[in-house]
Amino acid sequence: MTNDRIGEVRRRLEGAVYLVPPGGGREWAVRPDHLRKPTGEERARALTWTRPVRSRP
Repeated sequence: MTNDRIGEVRRRLEGAVYLVPPGGGREWAVRPDHLRKPTGEERARALTWTRPVRSRP
């Protein structure tokens, strides 16, 4: 996470880390020293964005 954005690391290249938002979207680059692990709350929020919604019968 960086700048209040949650992302999944996709690749590292030439001193930058490239991330995408949970569930997909536009990639962005950050310096590795600007990253941190998400808090438990941030991780739970990201998981809700990527889990499929069940349809009702």
